[in-house]
Amino acid sequence: MNILLIQWRKDRVMADHEFDCFIKYSGRDRSSVKRLDACTVIPTLDILEGVDALVVGGSGDYLVSQNDIPRQTAGMFLVLEEARHRSIPTLGICFGSQIMTKAFGGLVVKDESREEAGTFIVQKSEGAEKCPVLQYLPDTFSAQLGHKDHLEYLPVGAVNLVSSEKSTNQYWVFPGEPIHAVLWHPELKQEDLQYRLRFYAKVYGWSEDKIQLMFETLKPSPHASDVLHGFFEEVVKKGRVYSK
Repeated sequence: MNILLIQWRKDRVMADHEFDCFIKYSGRDRSSVKRLDACTVIPTLDILEGVDALVVGGSGDYLVSQNDIPRQTAGMFLVLEEARHRSIPTLGICFGSQIMTKAFGGLVVKDESREEAGTFIVQKSEGAEKCPVLQYLPDTFSAQLGHKDHLEYLPVGAVNLVSSEKSTNQYWVFPGEPIHAVLWHPELKQEDLQYRLRFYAKVYGWSEDKIQLMFETLKPSPHASDVLHGFFEEVVKKGRVYSK
């Protein structure tokens, strides 16, 4: 299985941390995952050659709503459209889910009043049991989140399957297609998010009080990472898709 991970992290430490966590919780072999640094390389259609699965990762540096990196974003839009045309299984994580939402015609907005940075409870919607990735997860579970951008409106035809109190659209799919977008971070457990928050506290200039408030929300999330295993085993390997 050849997997392409698109990364959007300026700092190599965080890019490596994301990759290490992805490998750990997805159960994939390191040799099967190729990385592309979209901060320095504009995604083009040729990156899809020989790819069995596409994963669009998160970002602590950019916001889709603000169009911070227009050339890279425009290139990624074309890649996503072509991947969909070729039916390449695609998974977007946090920033990745946001860029997928915008690429396919949805709306992403910045709303700091609904910021989710920490561990939050998410709940599956009616019909989620038909999703090959979500079917074995509990109806309600904890997930690790870190975002200010929200998926305000989904692309035409997309179906949302998980919600939280602050951000309604947490996991969407296109019925009959191998496309999945998740707003939480399935590549992170409690201790991983704590490490990441501590790192970005320096970047964002967060006060120690704010950091401690975030840390107080952190809890174990034993089920949220199952999304990675489910995506590769059920969608990529077995070709299963969500159907209404």
